[in-house]
Amino acid sequence: MTTHFDHSVWQDVYHVVTPVGKLAYIKVTLRASALVIQFQGEVAMQKKCGACGSGRGMTRFTNESFIVSHAGVKTKVEGLSGYRCVECDEVAFDARSARRYADAGDELVLRNRARQSKEFRRIRRKLGLSQAAAARITGGGHNAFSRYERGEAAPLEAVINLFRLLDKHPELLKDLA
Repeated sequence: MTTHFDHSVWQDVYHVVTPVGKLAYIKVTLRASALVIQFQGEVAMQKKCGACGSGRGMTRFTNESFIVSHAGVKTKVEGLSGYRCVECDEVAFDARSARRYADAGDELVLRNRARQSKEFRRIRRKLGLSQAAAARITGGGHNAFSRYERGEAAPLEAVINLFRLLDKHPELLKDLA
């Protein structure tokens, strides 16, 4: 998902329980120039912003609402707390809020996969293709379409676009086979 401050920057937050039972976060941010991996414990809060590098500090916020979006679908998560950079407005949620925000994002991803899997099955059947034949057309492995249709894997955007095009223009299939 993208960051709160800059929607062109991708990031994801993972949570792990440490050997002593504390919750820790691992935040992965992908910028055009670099991959940034941050670790944060449940209690400690960075004095420096991980997004912009400002050392001016992070200020506490409580009970705010944030919008999570994925594949054009949005949901509002209310009652979140954490810290906000005074320079760039980037946020770092506390452990409970980070879990709720991540869970909301995960739910959107799963809903999108379920919708996509139904769409792929419908189009493939409309075209009269087996899963193996559909995989051959797209250059995927022999189990690719089975995994797409079960929602276990997300197809590349090019594969999605190809099948949507074939849905509208099934006569083009003869040019691919």
